[in-house]
Amino acid sequence: MSIATPGHWARALRERGANVVAFDNDSTEQPGLRKVTKVRFGDEKKLAWYPQCTLLLVYPPETSMALKCVQQYKGDYMLYVGEARGGVNANEAFFDELEKEFDCVKILDLDPFPRCYERLYLLRRKQARRTPRPWWTPIAALLW
Repeated sequence: MSIATPGHWARALRERGANVVAFDNDSTEQPGLRKVTKVRFGDEKKLAWYPQCTLLLVYPPETSMALKCVQQYKGDYMLYVGEARGGVNANEAFFDELEKEFDCVKILDLDPFPRCYERLYLLRRKQARRTPRPWWTPIAALLW
């Protein structure tokens, strides 16, 4: 079975011109795998430092980490890469929070590993809870 190299998504986005600040708490670190690009050590508390950025969660573990990120995140758009509710990524509380706070705008199929069900989800904060600033980050343009 293949394992995603740490920093793979950050590198791919940077190569396409996106300004990426990548963080990982190394909770799922695989021995012997080197990061392919700069990934800083950090957790959900770092989100407050980057209020204008789009949150990207890639294959979050089935812990409370993804939920804590969504609860700390104040932006209007986020990207989630992983399996849907009931899969091997994130936990039920995370998906409950997504349904409460965000609408799914677009879903892109991915095929990174055999017999896996990962997708990329573009989510927009529900209208009543959006912040009053415009969203201009070009990351969405990179997806289409």
